[in-house]
Amino acid sequence: MSEEAGRRLGELLPGRLSKLGETMHQELGSDPSLAGHSPVWGFLASQASDALHAKLDVDLIDVLAGAWCKVRELREYTDPTKHPPTERSTVTLGTHRFTRTLHPVVRCRVAGQTLLKLPLNLDVTAVIETVSLGIQNGHIVAVGGGSGRVSAQLKYGDKALHDELKSRAVKFYEPISLKAPGLRIG
Repeated sequence: MSEEAGRRLGELLPGRLSKLGETMHQELGSDPSLAGHSPVWGFLASQASDALHAKLDVDLIDVLAGAWCKVRELREYTDPTKHPPTERSTVTLGTHRFTRTLHPVVRCRVAGQTLLKLPLNLDVTAVIETVSLGIQNGHIVAVGGGSGRVSAQLKYGDKALHDELKSRAVKFYEPISLKAPGLRIG
């Protein structure tokens, strides 16, 4: 089995996102009713960080495969006349780099009232040396036979909320099956 099977996207972020708290404070600081409540900021930042990590508790392979679904060269596998639905193909991609940006939103609610809605950008960058994709019926159904490195950077606008963290080199020895029907190419 791959040493990366089950690896979670949230693991690419630091446990404490102190700059997230600073950003929340700056955005909420203009509200006079919250001015001077310094003990509250640490608590809110901690809660927001925990919620963000919980939301990013998704399989890293699914995030990467979602980006591969957009690769132009794979679109021919969506044509059932060229590749019947029962045909299973293996496509190997050589060295490539890509960034997939996800858009989590932190909402701060107190007593049912939304005080803050903070749209974030999470850039997940992969540098892949090689990877093999199992494709069937226009979907990526498995990932394996590859290696590379992944990094993640959480931002609010252009402001980085932590130092970029990079994974160790990852290897996909055996195919990792994706949940049926797989991820649609397109």
